[in-house]
Amino acid sequence: MKIVKNIFLISLVNFALLVSILLYFSRLGQTVPPVIRISPTPFITAKPTLTTTPTTTSTPTPTPDPLSGHCIITVDGSRYDFTVFRNLHSGGDVFTCGADMSRLFHEQHPNSLLSRMARYKI
Repeated sequence: MKIVKNIFLISLVNFALLVSILLYFSRLGQTVPPVIRISPTPFITAKPTLTTTPTTTSTPTPTPDPLSGHCIITVDGSRYDFTVFRNLHSGGDVFTCGADMSRLFHEQHPNSLLSRMARYKI
């Protein structure tokens, strides 16, 4: 019985070794390095021409944004100016100005609070 066990174990080890060798060699051909293709450098066919007539362009005077420097947030598609309120907020200054704060608002407040925010709506 002991001889049968030894023969079985030797056969099992040989089988595992054979399977490992087959798997190793079957994967050798699968790793192919990527092909790098180099395209030719583009070139300009037409030569630029100089114009002798001066052209003028009018640059519009920038008008300052009336809300620049304000903390504007969006909740459910509505925009609110929380510049003053951000210092009064009981939860602290948690506002990300210029961002949609809908998810954070609804995680912390009931929908009924939206009516109290109407005074800050722009």
